[in-house]
Amino acid sequence: MLQTIAKNIKYYRKKMGYTQAQLAKGICTQAMISNFEKGGSSPSSVVMHQIAEKLGVPIENFFHDVHSTPVQSNSEIEKLVRKLIHQRDYESVSYIIANELNNKNTLSPTERRFLKWNEGICIYHLERNKEKSIRILQESLPLEDAVKDILDIEIMSSLAVVYFEIKDYDTSLHYYNLCIDNFEQNHVDDRLKIKILYGKSRTLGYKEDYKDALLYCQQAIKLCLENETLYFLGELLFQAARLSILEKAFVNAEVYIRQATSIFELQGEIDFIRITEQLKKKL
Repeated sequence: MLQTIAKNIKYYRKKMGYTQAQLAKGICTQAMISNFEKGGSSPSSVVMHQIAEKLGVPIENFFHDVHSTPVQSNSEIEKLVRKLIHQRDYESVSYIIANELNNKNTLSPTERRFLKWNEGICIYHLERNKEKSIRILQESLPLEDAVKDILDIEIMSSLAVVYFEIKDYDTSLHYYNLCIDNFEQNHVDDRLKIKILYGKSRTLGYKEDYKDALLYCQQAIKLCLENETLYFLGELLFQAARLSILEKAFVNAEVYIRQATSIFELQGEIDFIRITEQLKKKL
């Protein structure tokens, strides 16, 4: 899908006789247009609308191969949706999902569940409609919370996040526990484990179960170190510092704060550095 968007932006730009600089004017930079056309990144929904308007084509034209070559594989669509979700570009994801769900005859049950899962995520973030989001996410799961594959775990993880956001911590923990109980059976990759362990730790913290919250946080930190990844590591170290302070383990908290600050400085996370400095004052 990303390559389809890239080819179509280039195709319609040349068709209109624009240079990259001319297309970019008033929208973005020439370098960004170049990157879009190479498939290095996808334009945000706002930028994509502006490009489509300037080129005089409906935005949906970017999602279909203008040369009528075989339709992009669903694996490519999944990669693009995951990338855009990571970038928090929910508007673009919402459009892609609506377009793909119209092709009902070409979707397998798993592909449809993947799209409906992400539709539930988008509805929560775009519409702030928690009831509708939860309903769609729950409808994407098998009956009685039976976990059959990794996608079930990902959907349950999203439900846990939504329930956490609406402060229903018990239900959030219910879904986090279902995820964790099925890690080994479904061969869950360590990145997803880290994310779920962090989420459970955060939820336990809000329930003031600081001891168990710290244990799950430390499990996730251990996975980060074993995999030599910075994924969630700064946030986990910050969480461990906060929980250690609440448990009055001030020496440990000081170590965690120092480590978290180093990670945030490496990542250029200015806001997190400020928050960590504020936490340090509680020692």
